[in-house]
Amino acid sequence: MSSLARLLLWFAVLMFPAVALADVAAPQPELRTVIDQALHISAQQYEWMIAHLPTQERMPRTLDKGKLVTVRERDWTVGFFPGALWYLYEGTKMPTWRAAAERFTRLLESEQLNTRTHDVGFILNSSYGNGLRLTGDAAYRPVLLKGAQSLATRFSPFVGSIKSWDRSPDEYTFAVIIDNLMNLELLTWAARNGGESRLRDIAIAHADTTLANHFRPDSSTFHVVDYDNVTGRVLRRITHQGTADNSAWARGQAWSLYGYTMMFRETHEVRYLETAEKVAHFIMNHPRLPADKIPYWDFDAPGQPNAPRDSSAAAIMSSALFELSGLTRDPAAATCYAAFAEAQLRSLASPTYLAEPGTNGGFILKHATGNFPKNSEIDGPINYADYYFLEALIRARAFGGSYVKPAAASVELGREAGKITGKYAPLEITLTLPLDKKSVELRFRSARNRTMSKITDIAPNHPAPQTVLPSPKPDKEVWYPVVDLRLNAGMNGVLRWQTAPRVVAVNHHFHGQVETGKTEMSVAAEILESWENSVYCEPAVALQDFYLAVRVPVINGALKYSVASLAENWAGTVTMLDTVTSQEVEVLRIEPKPFISAQIGGAPAIALTTPNLKRALMDSVNYLLRAQNRNSSSPTAGGLHLFYDLDAQTYRSSHWIWGAGPAVSALLEAEKIPFISQQFPPRFLTNRADEIGRSGLALRILDPKHPAYGIPLSRWRRSIDLPFGYEQCAAVSDALFLSGWSWIPLYQATGNVEYLRATELLAASTARLMKEYELVPQDYYVDRREWSEHTIDESGFGVEGLRALYATTKESRYKKQADDYMKQHLAKLSRDDGLWERGWNRRTGVMPTIRMTRGLGWAMEGLLAAHEAVPEGDYLTRAKRLADSMIKWQRADGSWVFIADQAVERYGISEKGTALWSLLFYRLYRASGDARHLAAARQALSWCIANQYRGSDPEAHGGIVGMTEHSAVGAGHRAWFKVACAYTTGFAALATIEELKIQTLDSNTK
Repeated sequence: MSSLARLLLWFAVLMFPAVALADVAAPQPELRTVIDQALHISAQQYEWMIAHLPTQERMPRTLDKGKLVTVRERDWTVGFFPGALWYLYEGTKMPTWRAAAERFTRLLESEQLNTRTHDVGFILNSSYGNGLRLTGDAAYRPVLLKGAQSLATRFSPFVGSIKSWDRSPDEYTFAVIIDNLMNLELLTWAARNGGESRLRDIAIAHADTTLANHFRPDSSTFHVVDYDNVTGRVLRRITHQGTADNSAWARGQAWSLYGYTMMFRETHEVRYLETAEKVAHFIMNHPRLPADKIPYWDFDAPGQPNAPRDSSAAAIMSSALFELSGLTRDPAAATCYAAFAEAQLRSLASPTYLAEPGTNGGFILKHATGNFPKNSEIDGPINYADYYFLEALIRARAFGGSYVKPAAASVELGREAGKITGKYAPLEITLTLPLDKKSVELRFRSARNRTMSKITDIAPNHPAPQTVLPSPKPDKEVWYPVVDLRLNAGMNGVLRWQTAPRVVAVNHHFHGQVETGKTEMSVAAEILESWENSVYCEPAVALQDFYLAVRVPVINGALKYSVASLAENWAGTVTMLDTVTSQEVEVLRIEPKPFISAQIGGAPAIALTTPNLKRALMDSVNYLLRAQNRNSSSPTAGGLHLFYDLDAQTYRSSHWIWGAGPAVSALLEAEKIPFISQQFPPRFLTNRADEIGRSGLALRILDPKHPAYGIPLSRWRRSIDLPFGYEQCAAVSDALFLSGWSWIPLYQATGNVEYLRATELLAASTARLMKEYELVPQDYYVDRREWSEHTIDESGFGVEGLRALYATTKESRYKKQADDYMKQHLAKLSRDDGLWERGWNRRTGVMPTIRMTRGLGWAMEGLLAAHEAVPEGDYLTRAKRLADSMIKWQRADGSWVFIADQAVERYGISEKGTALWSLLFYRLYRASGDARHLAAARQALSWCIANQYRGSDPEAHGGIVGMTEHSAVGAGHRAWFKVACAYTTGFAALATIEELKIQTLDSNTK
């Protein structure tokens, strides 16, 4: 357990009994009731305020001796009033608030050109940013992009920061204030939405410079750091708005908490999360924090307990802690953050701080403090206090319910999530060494690398092993060493070859680096991936050893080192290098538990009872969470490893982007089910799904001149024939599939308009290609710079994205595009018997059907999506005909063979196809009402649940293992090895949810 977790648990032990005792004396209302009442009073206040504004051309800021103070452009607070109106619109859904927000937002358009202040981020994000998020109005977008450019002009590469104040050189040379962190979100947003990529680099540089220079050892922060504008040297550190330079000004601590929480959300850089958590600990455990959790204007303010409070600092803290509770990887910490945020929110919503309607000049909160040393805005209302209070209310309501967990909450420390099976215990190395030792090298070897997989492996039970490799086999190899420990700072990987290869490339598909081979080679940590790594060599040479190495300091003969395990049960050895003898001394050995081979199919049927369904869904959710790529330095950070390979005992293919779509929908839908959501911190699954979605957005091709403009990289295809073993593919249909299952649902769940805009851009690119080709090509080969000649049946599932876009926007052009897209496919691929051909090649013509279960499922998905978009078409009739064939070929146990009408002994069970068809039959049943379709769905789901893996490999637990020509989807890689696939689990989870819905409906009807 980390020291942070221990301290937070101690805070929880102290806090929760107090809450419980208070409840006995006077039961607290439900948090939802508190939120609703506070929003109602807030709306009343702002209605009163707008009616009493002396002019509609200025923004209310505060009260001065009972008189309203208003501001206009160039005041740093000018965006908070329209921002508060946007939050009132979000909280009430009343069009009058949207109209008011739009009116006052428009007054700030000129701020996009303001290069004289760092506060352009505050001003535009709160107004235009919220407007874009809530309405999708494209007119807001260029204002934000231009504002980001203006903000970037204040960045100095010499200092590594954005300048805050333009003051006299006698006063400041290059002042940077802690508040400035809050402006960085404008830059990261712009970098993702058509702005220059350097904007994100600027934001990270500023955050890192602030991290290095603003913080004290106790994690409190100075207000201002003044730098030499040429050398970047720190000239002085002061606290301009605090009681003293070494004091903890409350709002400054709030800005740092909020800022680094936001930067972790935006970048997934763990150092920002760690900083936010340290600041949270400083705030939550401060000995001079009042009992109601509303801080004094400065934690060190004189005159306590009668010193003025700062409700604005509390509102910022509460909002930040609600978000941090959903981002932290420690469930115990998440509970504590959320409980503290709730306590602050309840205090702010109490009569002590919440103004009565018609008082306080129409402002919502009382007792804010602006600048105490300047005797300005003391113990009164301030517009940014209202803004962050409303934001905290919205965030608390979105997360739902009360956060105070009972003492018996089933959360175990050391886990990534509340219900993931296993302890994931870190490796703790403690040694006593001679006093003259100053440092030693530790080496970590995973048992998973004792038999290292490679691209030329042939499964022992492959029915046609002679067909696997080309003849003659190229004289090259790709090895796949496993990293199953979290990479600490200073770690590197080491490769040891039998002989030195001529050429070596590590994870070339991501990094493009090629080296001259040596017998022993070091690989930097930032090049390494969690779990599977790709090591190409030419000529083919045996990779004899792979380990992780780190130099560890020894202090007074004591060595202590800890590294987290990615695996539930890590096994391997840890050795120490003896620098005198150059020999390795073993200091730890953990042997793997006996591995029992996985059974593929054949499990007895399982009844679809509610307990069985709940267990199956929980297991599916946990499998998907384990499959997530948590390596923050990876190009696919946050995404999914599409496969878990039981034979190699590693997760694989974080670069197979499109297949993550069903998992995203499964996580979002599962969180709507109480027995699932209560097992995790609030919005935990939504946040994980959002991370997966963002990983796909990050891999889009955004050069308008590129042939695949707007399309994300779909996957890296593998083959020993390819240069370095990989080939980048961007696929229109895959991207549309991803957008339908992931981006649009995430837009609906998070309100992040970036997902909607990405789907709209994708639809536009698809429309262009539909005009250019008779049938949209399957792939764009990025390295070859050409479109494929072929299109296969799975391309039909691209309608999914167009259907979702039409359902969300109601724009008729997307309905027509969905119709046209499907008609193009039917013209080339439909058959008289209701099946689809396998594909079409624009040079050679039809590729005849092979009756592959999964391929026909993709065709069915396209037909059902087309029917949902265009119900007046004949797509449902076509879907029923295809379903008739699949019902005929369904096996007695509910599964289908990989080739639907062939013998299972030759082709194996299609676990991916069975999970897919289970969901498709549920979907078809919704449209047809045909009991046969429901029966087929249930039979397939019963097979999926019965065959969820519960064997000796805990990483595969909850997955559904397949062993066919397409174990890892592509026939050229890991054919006939035992592999579980994330989208199989996603489809099975969604089918399980469908069955739960039907049973609930039936129960309610009875």
